[in-house]
Amino acid sequence: MAGAAPSSLAGHPLHLAGHAGAEAEVRALLRGGADCDGRVGPDVAEARRRGTTPLIVAAREGHVGAINVLLEAGARVDLAKAGEVDDVLVSLLQSNALNAEEAGDDGRAKFLRKVAEVCVRERSAAGFD
Repeated sequence: MAGAAPSSLAGHPLHLAGHAGAEAEVRALLRGGADCDGRVGPDVAEARRRGTTPLIVAAREGHVGAINVLLEAGARVDLAKAGEVDDVLVSLLQSNALNAEEAGDDGRAKFLRKVAEVCVRERSAAGFD
């Protein structure tokens, strides 16, 4: 579960909704015109440097529902800083493993969990933690 939102997210409702995993709120904000990449102005380089897009905020907290909503809305994974794409990938792999397990496909679930573990291990070995 999400801890307290960092103060740097204050004033950024889509970021806060992603941090909380509030999927319905993320959808509502996007329908209301919120930028799925959360950029203030056209400065893509600054968004990448800060690594604080709503997608990355949701991924750091493991909120797969919010991640999926943002991806469906066109959120750009390429705005992530090095290593943060792994947060999105690991969250999606873990979610898919649970879905496979619920569907009775234990072999697929085991494989997906193993891939997620490798991502986490490699990220740590590369110094991204």
